[in-house]
Amino acid sequence: QELDHDLGSECPICFEEFRKGQTIARIDCLCIFHKECIDKWYDYRKVDGICPIHSMDD
Repeated sequence: QELDHDLGSECPICFEEFRKGQTIARIDCLCIFHKECIDKWYDYRKVDGICPIHSMDD
């Protein structure tokens, strides 16, 4: 999904603000990330569908 406005918050992976025109991904738990950031995280961890934020709760 491409943003049509600034969200006023930041990606919890790279800590950069979400800006208009960037592509974001909202995963099953409804957390939002830059698409590129979450794709890299999933590729590195070799798991899909697990939230980087909620995985820290375990």
